[in-house]
Amino acid sequence: MNQKFLYLLHMSEKSSTFAAMFAKGRYIGWLFGALCLIGQGCSSGAVQEAEHVVAQADSMRAEGGMYNDSVQLAKAYHTLHRQKAFYPDEYARCCYHYGRLLREKDNPVAAMQVFINATHSRTREYYILGRVYNNMGDIAHLAGEFQLSYNMFERSAKMFLLSGDTTAYYYILNDMAFELAEQGKEKETLCILQTIKDYGDPNLEKFTYLTQAKLYLANEQYDSLLLICNKSLCDFSINYVFKARAFEYIGEVDSALYYAQKVMTLPDASEQDKYNMLYILTHYNTDITNEQLLEKTSERADIGIYMDNFHSRHAQASEVLRQSLQQKLYHKPIVILVVVVIIGIFLTLGIIIFVNHKKKEIQKETISEQQKQEQLINQQRILQTKNDLLSEQNTKLIEQQNRQFINRLQQVQANCELLYQSDDVLATIHWNDYRKMCEFINRHFFLLADKLKATKNLSEKEIRLCVLVLVSSFSDKQIADILYYSYKTIRSTKRHIALKLGTTSANLRAYLIKNAIE
Repeated sequence: MNQKFLYLLHMSEKSSTFAAMFAKGRYIGWLFGALCLIGQGCSSGAVQEAEHVVAQADSMRAEGGMYNDSVQLAKAYHTLHRQKAFYPDEYARCCYHYGRLLREKDNPVAAMQVFINATHSRTREYYILGRVYNNMGDIAHLAGEFQLSYNMFERSAKMFLLSGDTTAYYYILNDMAFELAEQGKEKETLCILQTIKDYGDPNLEKFTYLTQAKLYLANEQYDSLLLICNKSLCDFSINYVFKARAFEYIGEVDSALYYAQKVMTLPDASEQDKYNMLYILTHYNTDITNEQLLEKTSERADIGIYMDNFHSRHAQASEVLRQSLQQKLYHKPIVILVVVVIIGIFLTLGIIIFVNHKKKEIQKETISEQQKQEQLINQQRILQTKNDLLSEQNTKLIEQQNRQFINRLQQVQANCELLYQSDDVLATIHWNDYRKMCEFINRHFFLLADKLKATKNLSEKEIRLCVLVLVSSFSDKQIADILYYSYKTIRSTKRHIALKLGTTSANLRAYLIKNAIE
């Protein structure tokens, strides 16, 4: 309550702030805040009173009783109904007690609506919801809606499991089995009964015999019904009802009439049981007088009217429950559809954003790739330009070298021709000094002679022979005459020199000219 008071105080301060902003006066905000506090004070007093009533009802429920002040309980219910968003637990407990009281007052339709309101609360007190669903199942059972009753008992069992109340859970399982027995579903009923027996509660096991008896009755297994009535249902008044109906079905009228009369004398027999037993008494008892028959018939008529009204009211309550479930089923697809649409919208937006982002990335990559391509093309152009320049320079250099080679070759040939046409060849070529011989022909050949002497191990005599070979006009015989050697010696020496230089005798002069000029 203190937290709620502080919250309202905080809201009043915010309200006053907003009022000051919009009305340009702080007094209006103060007045609004004061009205909020006054209203909350009044509401808090009513809520406290409602909580006190609910606490008393809880206490009496724990002692096995019921809170019977319908005026106070109805007032508490309406008070908490207005504040259910702030007090969900108190509201759910109040709905439970108020619904029980309405059932006691024989108003199952209003009770069902109150129980439905309890299930719509946001409470986390699952044991309260378990009791609420249990009462809803009882109402549906009295209306003959056994499948609907089973569904409510099933929800009740789930709530008791969540609350940790194992004993209540297994008692509700027996109720579920009883509803299945009413529908004659033998396999499902026996499966649940076996689960309850495995739990091992002897007090609960006695109630499972009632479920088995109902299953035998629904499946017309009358011998088994009588057996279990004699063996296990002695402590239950409904034992006489089962026996009367069993004997009626198997044709033992006397026994049926005997147990039907027993039921009529039981103080805890229900009106429905009396209604069924009166049918047996008036239909099969041929010993009663006309006056007794009229008396029984009138009594049966009174009970019949009551039972018709009783069944009609519970049928209306079951219809209210069914409509509530259908509304939930109707709203659930709508909620799912809305959620799906919202998710679809967000997914669509996400896809659009993702696609746009991918497009931008692709555009950036395309632009970057184009820039790289342009850079590569520019680099290729620059490289091609450089290669063209180098090629042009190389071409010029080669041309220049070729011109130089030709000039040198012409010079060598000219010098060699002068040497050949000399009157005194031996004096002209400086036979005793091969260096001068080389200088006369060409200065480059002088460098070649030193290179051949150093790298190819040519002797001076072999170098002189190379000089004479270089002068193309001298034949081998003339060279032999000049050097005072035989023709064969000159031929073999030339082969020997060519072998050292890595060429042949025929190509020796070309080799020498090439190396001399280069």
